[in-house]
Amino acid sequence: MKHDTLYDRLLAQGQVQAYGQLVEDPGGGLSRKARRRQELQGQRARWGGVDGLQVRAGEFRCLHCGALVTADPLSSGVNNRNHCPCCLWSRHLDLHTPGDRLSACKGKMQPVGLSRKPGRNKYAARASGELLLVHLCTECGRVSLNRLAADDDPENVEAVFHAASCLDMEMRARLALAQVRLLAEGEVAFVREQLYGKK
Repeated sequence: MKHDTLYDRLLAQGQVQAYGQLVEDPGGGLSRKARRRQELQGQRARWGGVDGLQVRAGEFRCLHCGALVTADPLSSGVNNRNHCPCCLWSRHLDLHTPGDRLSACKGKMQPVGLSRKPGRNKYAARASGELLLVHLCTECGRVSLNRLAADDDPENVEAVFHAASCLDMEMRARLALAQVRLLAEGEVAFVREQLYGKK
């Protein structure tokens, strides 16, 4: 596995300690797993990423189309960016929470449709909420929801929305198991309003 190779290389260079080796913990009481997580977060902070994900701090190269993507929150409007604004493909990075970057899979995630984050006002006269991209990992099959970023290509987002109507039954069943409801073709007015604003 490529992560084992990376870990062995870092271990040989003395940048990390062996996983089973005890580390002096000035705070005391941290588990071995928590210390390892802190160690990896420190590495990410020092040299901008693990496994070649980031080109420079705040940038990464899309695995699908090869575009250079900035992860700067000022330009994208999101704190934890892991999808390309051009092709909308993502990378399976997060395991438990957005931004934790603890997933060992690191596979490509295909955009398969759009969903909606429910709005806070459940008594609103019309449907509201934020558009979410639905991604499916091509390696492990995990389903993930990602917020749209400010610099995402709206035409590609709309194309993903229309392509969702052609999904096969197996894919729809997998999304239903993950309790993800895709937006239907009848909600095209809502999608366009979210992407382009009110007319």
